[in-house]
Order: sequence, then structure tokens, then C-alpha cells
Amino acid sequence: MRVDFPLPVRPTTPIFLSPGIVQLIPLSTMGMSWLYLIWRSSN
Repeated sequence: MRVDFPLPVRPTTPIFLSPGIVQLIPLSTMGMSWLYLIWRSSN
């Protein structure tokens, strides 16, 4: 029995982020915490 795993996903910068956001938000964060970080840093 063979299990195929997906290829590792490289973190990329989403194109919808505004230039005001300096910190890269890791895509490995769980839940909606990354949305809070985007909202907080954009205000």
C-alpha cells in the first residue's frame, strides 16, 4: 500500500496584501489569527 503525500508548499506572499504590511505572515498559522494580523497591521 502506497500513500501519496502532496508536495511541500512554499510560503508565498499573497498578491492582495497592501504595501503597508511589512511582516510576512506564515501560511502555517492555524485558525483565523492571520486575518487578525492582516487587519491589525493595515490599520
